[in-house]
Amino acid sequence: MKKFLFFTILALVVFFQASLAQKIEVFSVLPNLPLITLFLLIFFLKDYKKMMLSAVFLGLLFDFFSGLPFGIFTLTFVSLAFIANMMLNAFISRENIFIFFAIVVFGTIAYYILNIIFLSIFNFFGEGELNIVLAPVFLKNMLIEVLYNLILAFLISPLGKFVR
Repeated sequence: MKKFLFFTILALVVFFQASLAQKIEVFSVLPNLPLITLFLLIFFLKDYKKMMLSAVFLGLLFDFFSGLPFGIFTLTFVSLAFIANMMLNAFISRENIFIFFAIVVFGTIAYYILNIIFLSIFNFFGEGELNIVLAPVFLKNMLIEVLYNLILAFLISPLGKFVR
């Protein structure tokens, strides 16, 4: 029952992102709730298998609702979860909440970079169309999303004690 409730909450996060989050955009940038949820799980969840399964589940659902080639977000979320978990286990303690906020900042930037890489790969094989250009608008949107995600992460970070 706990697993069902856990994955239902993850599904609701993605459904909220796909539907209601459009109403809270700032400067044409939406919050990335599945990404923030993933960072919350990476930081607070001790079970690696459950964290990776959550990354796959969030990615698949996010792929289902996006207009991008199917698999982009799954690859991105799994890559982010793997890299962040590896860094946390090797170098950083999970005890300091400021590390969580650093994960949100650097993870959002890595999310943009990984999306460009995976879209380039899909584009190379003729499966997608790469419309992202490293221009001031792209960088502005990335910085706004970093700030937006950081604010939302600050608001939801108290929920981390329920994840453990």
